[in-house]
Amino acid sequence: MVQDEKTFDIKKEGDINTLIGHFPPEQKDGIKEELAGIETDPGFLERGGEEELEESIRLVPKIVRELVSMDDDPTLPTITFRYFVLSTTFATLGAVISQIAWFRTTAASYSVFFVQIVSYWLGNLMAHTLPSKEINLFGIFKFSLNPGPFSIKEHVLIAIGASAGASSNLGEIVVSVKDLFYGEQMHPLAAICLMWATIWMGYSFAAIGRNFLLYDPELIWPSALIRIALYRTLRGEGQSHDVSQKQIRVFWMVLVGVFFWSFLPEYVFPFTSSLAVLCWFAPHNDTIKFISSGLGGMGFLNFTLNWSNITSNIMINPWWTQVTIFIAFVVSVWILVPIVHFTGAWNPKSLPVMSNRLFTANGTRYPFTELTNKMGHFQQDAYDRLGNVYISTYNIWEIFFGYATFLSAFVQIFLYSRLKIWSTIHHLRQRKQHSFKDRLNVLMSAYEEVPFWWYITLFVCCLVTMLILIQTQDLYLPWWTYVVGVILGGMSVVPMGFIYAISAFHVATGTWNEL
Repeated sequence: MVQDEKTFDIKKEGDINTLIGHFPPEQKDGIKEELAGIETDPGFLERGGEEELEESIRLVPKIVRELVSMDDDPTLPTITFRYFVLSTTFATLGAVISQIAWFRTTAASYSVFFVQIVSYWLGNLMAHTLPSKEINLFGIFKFSLNPGPFSIKEHVLIAIGASAGASSNLGEIVVSVKDLFYGEQMHPLAAICLMWATIWMGYSFAAIGRNFLLYDPELIWPSALIRIALYRTLRGEGQSHDVSQKQIRVFWMVLVGVFFWSFLPEYVFPFTSSLAVLCWFAPHNDTIKFISSGLGGMGFLNFTLNWSNITSNIMINPWWTQVTIFIAFVVSVWILVPIVHFTGAWNPKSLPVMSNRLFTANGTRYPFTELTNKMGHFQQDAYDRLGNVYISTYNIWEIFFGYATFLSAFVQIFLYSRLKIWSTIHHLRQRKQHSFKDRLNVLMSAYEEVPFWWYITLFVCCLVTMLILIQTQDLYLPWWTYVVGVILGGMSVVPMGFIYAISAFHVATGTWNEL
């Protein structure tokens, strides 16, 4: 027997009490008044309720209002013992995994969603099991092992800390290349200082992005919204108890299903990782293999049933971003790459299409280590003997579009956002900030801002550290080149951040940095 879904009538007092039964008693009267107001206004739903909202809430984009809480409790615990234990644990685990993955062509990423989910259960476990004992540390600092229920602010800070500490450090490239290719080992202290200065220099640039990218309510940050949705779903916020429980059940069903399914393409049926349909009908045709194969080909009509090969960006990027990315993929991989490959315009046809290696004219791997001597100086005679360096067709287009994308970000900012940026600069010159009146900015105004001089101090320390390392550690980098790189990095913060804030699309800067 199937039970009909329960419907509610807000005209009935009993149905209203059922709907709001999980709310605190002090909030029920206000909710009843709001429901009554909605019921007596027949045009409310047609207008989408926009006119009934407070001005501060209406200034927040609709998608943000649907996912982000418009209330705040400044008394919730934040920097707690639970935060330090869990954030340190997840950051350490993620740092090890990310660094190992850095040396692999393909590797599983350390997902922040994993941290969000596991830290929620561990945080609640600690809240239920740890004693509420106060610890006096060296007679200077006191803290409680268990300050109460595990708060959402602790939860968010743990994920932020783990995400910041678990990402691979680009400074490791310098340390690894010197050791692996040139047989030079940096002093451990110098290597640590190099990586610290590299990552902290980026944090100091937050002073630039904060005023341009953080306060404006029109910048919705889609990547952050999906994480907020997960936070609130785990805690059942913004939903009735029944709906929240259904969401949790669906989550666990999908998680268990994906867990067991992942074994099939990895171990039982590996061929399901790449289903090249056209290759089934012409397995010995080189042209068809080039068009349809996902392993070194264009991947046309190639499907996968392996979840690890599917990007999660489809759940983060807005629809228009996904369409733009797919069109760019079709134009570059399915049109431009085949044209250059089959015509032999830039490379011999014998070279692989998708490889990331360096080649000689006859298709063998290029011995690039012979181009420099032990002092790191270029050897012209070796280059004359080995000949030109060749790269795959796809790599050529990737470098081209890498330069084009980087410059396009600045063009986009100039065409569509220059007035807004100039207005922000004008306010900063007058030593005041934009006074946004939306609800989220009003809530954040209750908290003190990080002093600007903190960022300046961090920037100066990192800059001095890097200049000292350049002069003492043979980093094969003139000091003025580093200064130019820092200037370009600072100039890139706002354009790249603006695009990411509205589209969740990360503009790659690696190609430009290598230049």
